[in-house]
Amino acid sequence: MNSISFIFAVHNHQPIGNFDFVFEEVYQKSYKPFLDVVEEFPDVKVTQHYTGILIDWLKSHHPEFILRLKKLVNNGQVELLTGAYYEAILPVIPPHDRVSQIEKLTKNIIDVFDYTPKGMWLAERVWEQPVVKEIVQAGVQFLPIDEAHFKYAGVREEGLYGYYTTEEEGYVLKIFPGSKKLRYTIPFAPVEETIGWLNSKATEMGNRIAVFADDGEKLGAWPQTYEHVYTNGWLRNFFQALTENSRWIRSIHFSDAIKDIKPVGRVYLPTASYPEMLTWALPVDSVLEFEEFENILKSHQLDKFDTFVRGGYWRNFLAKYPEANWLHKKMLRVSNKIRAIEQNGVDVFEAKNHLMAGQCNDAYWHGVFGGLYLPNLRYPVYNNLIKAECLIDKSKPNLKITDFDCDGKNEILYESPLINIYIKPEAGGAIREIDFKEKAVNLIDIVSRREEASHKKLSSTKEEYLQSFLVYDRYQRACLVDHFFGGDVTVEKFLVNDYEELGDFVNQNYQYNIKQSGKKTSIKLERVGSVKEGDSRKNIKIVKNISLKNTNSDIQIDYQIKNLEQAPVKLRFGVEFNFGLMAGDADDRYYKVEGVSLRDKRLKSVGCVPDIKNISLIDEWQGLEIGIETTIQADFWRCPIETVSRSEAGIEKLYQSSTVMPVWNLGITGEWQATIFLKIRSL
Repeated sequence: MNSISFIFAVHNHQPIGNFDFVFEEVYQKSYKPFLDVVEEFPDVKVTQHYTGILIDWLKSHHPEFILRLKKLVNNGQVELLTGAYYEAILPVIPPHDRVSQIEKLTKNIIDVFDYTPKGMWLAERVWEQPVVKEIVQAGVQFLPIDEAHFKYAGVREEGLYGYYTTEEEGYVLKIFPGSKKLRYTIPFAPVEETIGWLNSKATEMGNRIAVFADDGEKLGAWPQTYEHVYTNGWLRNFFQALTENSRWIRSIHFSDAIKDIKPVGRVYLPTASYPEMLTWALPVDSVLEFEEFENILKSHQLDKFDTFVRGGYWRNFLAKYPEANWLHKKMLRVSNKIRAIEQNGVDVFEAKNHLMAGQCNDAYWHGVFGGLYLPNLRYPVYNNLIKAECLIDKSKPNLKITDFDCDGKNEILYESPLINIYIKPEAGGAIREIDFKEKAVNLIDIVSRREEASHKKLSSTKEEYLQSFLVYDRYQRACLVDHFFGGDVTVEKFLVNDYEELGDFVNQNYQYNIKQSGKKTSIKLERVGSVKEGDSRKNIKIVKNISLKNTNSDIQIDYQIKNLEQAPVKLRFGVEFNFGLMAGDADDRYYKVEGVSLRDKRLKSVGCVPDIKNISLIDEWQGLEIGIETTIQADFWRCPIETVSRSEAGIEKLYQSSTVMPVWNLGITGEWQATIFLKIRSL
C-alpha cells in the first residue's frame, strides 16, 4: 500500500500592543476550539508554536488552557516549537539578539510545559542564510519554511516531500518545505480534496513527508472562517479523515521525521520570505506591475514557472517606509548600547528584555498583516526601546553627530536621562524624534500619508467614502517644519495639501552649529533661502536656536527671520509641530486653550484659534501634557493626520498625529524674532 507521512503545524501569534479584546476574540475563535478538536483525536499528532507574548497572555488570562496544552505535550500528541520570543525578524536584528530571543522562548517553554523544544518557527518565514549559525547556537535542530524558498533554490516538485540539511560555518540545520497546496486547501477546500492530494503524493516506499505549516489564526479567527472550521465541522471532519486513513497517512511530528527518515539532501536557500510578503515589499508601482505580470502568466497557463518569478526583498520595507527604517535604526542603537555596557560586566538583564520586546516584527512593515500603520503596535515597540534606554542612560546628556538612519546624511542626536531629541538638518532642520523618558514615549511616532497599491483598488461603498482621505504628504511629518503661505491658505486647505509652499525651507538643508556649556546645550540651525512674493522671490534667512537644559525636558526654540532684501517683505510664516498620541477621537485625549472654550476639542478636530499664545495637548491615558507657548500672539491651526491602509479586515482610516501650527502674518524690514517653548509634563 502506498503511504505518506503528514505533519500538521500551526503558528500562533499576537503582536505586543494588540488590544486585549483582540487576544480574547482570537482565543475564543481559534486557539480554544482548535484544542477542543485536538483532544477528540488522540491519534492525530499536531505541532504548535506559540510566541512568548501569547504564552504570557494565556498564562495570565486562561491558565486552564495552559494546563490542557501541557497535558497534550506530555502525552506526546503535541510537539511545541520555539522561536524568537517576541516574533522578531531574525535577519534584521543583531546576531547576539537572535540567540537571546530564541533562548528566552525555549526557557519559557521548559518552565511552563516541562518540555524542551527541538525545532522553531521562523518569524514571517524571512530567511537569510547567515541566521542558520545563531539558530543552531540557540539549540535548534530543525524548522519548517515555505516550499517557495526551495523552489527559488532550484528544487523541483518531486524534491519537496522530505527535509534537507543546510549549514552556515559548519553549523547544520534541518529544514522542511511547507506545502503551498496544503496552505491553500487547509481549511478552504473540501476535506476530500486534501486527502485526495495526499493520496496522489503517497508512494510504495512511504518515505515522503507532506508538511502543512501556517498561521493558526486562519483556523477560526480570519474573517468568515469560524463558522466553516468549527460550526460546520471542517477541522473535526479533517481529523476524522486522517484517523480513518491512518493506515497510509502517518501523522507524525518534525522530530519523528528527523529520527526515522533520512534527509533528501543538502541545500542553500536564497534570501526570501513567503511570496505575498515579497510583493508587499516592492515599491507601489512595482506592486501593481508585478501583480499584472502574475496575471499574464496565469492567463497563458505559465504559472508553473513561478519558480523563476519572485517579488522584492523584506529589507526594502526599510527603504519603502522611512518610519520603519527609523524604528529599526532606533532598535539597533539601543541594542548596541546594551551590548557595549554588557561587555563591561554591567547587568543588562532587564534592559535586554525591553529591547527584545522592542524587536517584535509587526510594527516594522506593512502588508495585509503587517502593522506599521497601527499606532497601538508601534507604541509598545518604542515604549520598550525607550525603557531599555532609561535603564542604561543615567549619566549626563550625550550629544552625537552621526548618520543615524543610514541615508548618507548626518543627524544630531541629543540624549539625556530626561529626553531624547533627534534632528535632521538636511530635512528642513526638523525634529524627527522626541522621547519623553518619564513616560517612555516617542511623541513624534507618526506614519505620514503616502500612496499604497491598495488605494488604486478601492471599490466598495465604504471604500469609496475613503477616497476623500487619500491625501499624500509632500514631506515626512515632524516638528519644527518651517512654512511660508499665501494669504488665502486656511487650515482646511493645509490639511488636504491644497496650497502652494512659497518658501524653499521645507525638506531643505540647514547648516548647524552646536554649543555645550555647563548645564545647557544649544543647537543652532540656519538656512538662507527665498520666499515667493508676487512674481519675484525674496531672499530670507531663518535661524532657529534649540536650547536644552540638563535639569528638565523643556525645549526652547528661538526663531529669527532676517529679510536680506532692501525693501520690506510681507510674509505668512508657520512652524509645524506633530504629535502622535494614538487616538484622535478618545475622550481622554484633547486640546486645551486657556481662556478659550473650544467647540470641538478632540485631537482629530480641525480649526484655528486666533491671537493666542499657547495651546496644550492633553493625554490622560498616558498622564501627559504637551504645551506649546509663543512670546508673540499667533493664529494656532490644528488638524489631524489620518492614513488609509489595508489590513486583513479591509481598508481602514487611522489617526496618526495631531498637527499644531502657530501662524504669523509678518511685515519685515530687517529682522523678526519670536520664541517658542515646548513644555512636556506628566499630569
